Amino acid sequence: MSSQEAPNAPHVLVGVDGSPNSIKALRAALQEAAWRGVEVHALNAWSYPVVYGMGGAATGYAVDVAAIEQSASAALDQAIVTACPNEPERSTIRRFVVSGSASESLIEESRKADLLVVGARGHGGFLGLLLGSVSSQVVKHAHCPVLVVPPAEARTTSDV
Repeated sequence: MSSQEAPNAPHVLVGVDGSPNSIKALRAALQEAAWRGVEVHALNAWSYPVVYGMGGAATGYAVDVAAIEQSASAALDQAIVTACPNEPERSTIRRFVVSGSASESLIEESRKADLLVVGARGHGGFLGLLLGSVSSQVVKHAHCPVLVVPPAEARTTSDV
């Protein structure tokens, strides 16, 4: 983890991308951590944008890595404030902003976690998927139990 190195102390890991369902997942992680008497580690992963020019090849675009990481950090901060209006509760959350695939980062960090919490769908596309690509991958490959928080709205069969 790049923002701060995660200790091996018991904790609940939660993936937070700033989407409404990841905020629900953060709230669920806080409840689970309180019940277990452990910390919450909130992780937001970012990756380099894919930019293609004429002919499909990447062309001469400069990527401002610091700006991307700052944006990911701000999204995590905002999600924490939204999920936890109470300042003392916010101070108990350890924040991690990492470079890499969200699913791969969460799976790797799940090696040290007691529980991994993710939202069923975040910012991904493919509206027909019941689980998002990240939640689907972590359910299959995590090294600890996984709690998948469903979206707030009820789905109908026509949504699938």
